[in-house]
Amino acid sequence: MKKITISILFLTMVLGACSKGIPATETKSAQVSSTDTVGSVRQAVISKIKKTVSARKSSSEEFVPASEGMSIAAGGGLETGSDGRARMDLVPEGTVIRVGPNSSFTLPELVVVDGKPKTTIELLFGNLYVLLKGGSLDVKTSGGVATVRGSVLGVRFDKKLKRLKAACLEGHCALQNEEGKEVELTEGQESFIDSGEPPSDPQQIDRGEIQDWLDQVPEMPDFFQELPNPDNFPEPSLNDGSSATEAPATNAPEPTEAPADGSPNEDNAPNP
Repeated sequence: MKKITISILFLTMVLGACSKGIPATETKSAQVSSTDTVGSVRQAVISKIKKTVSARKSSSEEFVPASEGMSIAAGGGLETGSDGRARMDLVPEGTVIRVGPNSSFTLPELVVVDGKPKTTIELLFGNLYVLLKGGSLDVKTSGGVATVRGSVLGVRFDKKLKRLKAACLEGHCALQNEEGKEVELTEGQESFIDSGEPPSDPQQIDRGEIQDWLDQVPEMPDFFQELPNPDNFPEPSLNDGSSATEAPATNAPEPTEAPADGSPNEDNAPNP
């Protein structure tokens, strides 16, 4: 009986020790934050490279010529030359970003928040075309922030003029300046921030913007049941946030002074 009693006491101590270990495991699980910032879970993959495109895999690396399938982690970036274009896929969710010529950006944030992907792009200059597949994405510039959630968004930033334009082709988007003033954009609307001013009132996307999407984003048929027709949209206005170099020229010729001898001015002479 003494041996049986000792055995029972031993088993009781073992079971007690095991039960004390369970709360520790549960506590550890409970301490896992709802914000999962493990950058290795998500990454950006480069493809469809045309002409001059450079990239760096992380903030600690230098920019090198980009290659097909090259992966960029948080802190990495991409640049295109005047003739360069590229596609960037955010995996695993499947968001597609088309990068236009003369563009440069970094990826300071590639995280998962409450089980949903959250991406931050710091656009230094140039054009981005975002086809979002879940979660949210912010495009930050020195002139403001364009935000897209479950939508299709085009962003253009002119660093020299500090002019930011956002066009929401589908879903819900927003544009906010540095002071926090924000406008909401729904399907078919665009807005711009000019030199630190508040965002402009939303207006209908113009046909030039639509044509840019059709020219630059061959993936559009995968996201739209019916492609938008540029003819169904208004002509670009001079006050739409386009850069001065993109504004259409006036038809009126500049006045010139006629030569004193009465001979025709060479600049005003009719074309042969």
